[in-house]
Amino acid sequence: PEFPGCPPSTPSSPAVPCASSPPSPSPTNRCSCCSMPPWPPPAPSPATPGASSSSATRRRAPSLADGLLYAKMARDSPVVIVPCGHRDRAHEGAKTDSYMVQDLSAATQNILLAAAALGLGAVWTGVYPNEANVAVCRDVLGIPEDVTPFAAIPIGVPAKPAQPRTRFAADKVHMAKW
Repeated sequence: PEFPGCPPSTPSSPAVPCASSPPSPSPTNRCSCCSMPPWPPPAPSPATPGASSSSATRRRAPSLADGLLYAKMARDSPVVIVPCGHRDRAHEGAKTDSYMVQDLSAATQNILLAAAALGLGAVWTGVYPNEANVAVCRDVLGIPEDVTPFAAIPIGVPAKPAQPRTRFAADKVHMAKW
């Protein structure tokens, strides 16, 4: 089966297993329609180069929770994603300022939407431009000076179901002019 929304495969274009099929050991095994990798992806093992053990990860989350101004919930989160940007590479060769902040904002929102779609709880906690928060992320996670940590997103299973809410205020919306 392919991802939802993918057209069915044809004999001349056989489908590559994805979506509900078990992951393949081949890194090139992707959906023939949308080129997405198998889902869910295999979890990295501690033996994988660059992967950290769960105990090392568990030690970092409390450090982030203690150091970041609004991320105390990271202490109880099994996962904290820290989207980062490299301003010099964000729009390499462009003659204008980088759109790194806008790009990272969109990526962060997409992570929040994906977590919600999976029934997980997630929250966007600001890191950039607060220099103290940026320093904490760099120190705890070993992020180099030329890379900017943008946000910390603790993700986990909610302790209790949250009721939908909105912060919409009609008096703050201006139509056609201020």
